[in-house]
Amino acid sequence: AQAQAQTNAAALSIADTAWTVSSGVRAALLELESATRRLEVLEAQRENDDAIVSMVAARVQAGEAPRTDLGVYQTQQGRDLLDLADGRSKLDANRAKLADAVGVPAISLRVTAVSFGALDKLPGIPSQRSLRSAALLRRSDVLGALQDFAAADAALRLEIAKQTPDLHLNPGYTFDQGQSKWALGLG
Repeated sequence: AQAQAQTNAAALSIADTAWTVSSGVRAALLELESATRRLEVLEAQRENDDAIVSMVAARVQAGEAPRTDLGVYQTQQGRDLLDLADGRSKLDANRAKLADAVGVPAISLRVTAVSFGALDKLPGIPSQRSLRSAALLRRSDVLGALQDFAAADAALRLEIAKQTPDLHLNPGYTFDQGQSKWALGLG
């Protein structure tokens, strides 16, 4: 019973580790998706900044706007370029984090397209009762702890059983030269 409980606890420990790995991959995927979408917005912002700066530069050239207006927009363009560089570095960091979670070299994700199609449609939310039941009855870490307890309980029962002597009385009968002999064996 102790060995069976330890085997079950080890299997549940593997399931718990698998859950930890998959949740790490899921979190890394979400961060990568967020960084990718942020970078797309920053790229669009850079294009808008370029267009605005060129329009204001044309107005300044034509004498319709003061030179200080151009400086304001160029400063904003510089800030947005810094944000864009920061977004690119965060995207690279999130790719490395995903590669680490998956267990592949980071360089391999640069040439591999990561699909976020499964994130577009979220699954339905289960009822609170089923969530509560799953939280109480299906968690591998809780089930593993219960199996560890069962193993310890089986070991304790074995040690308690070893405290009392294990006596066996064996009756015996022999027929020796016409005489019936009864014996009692003690073990």
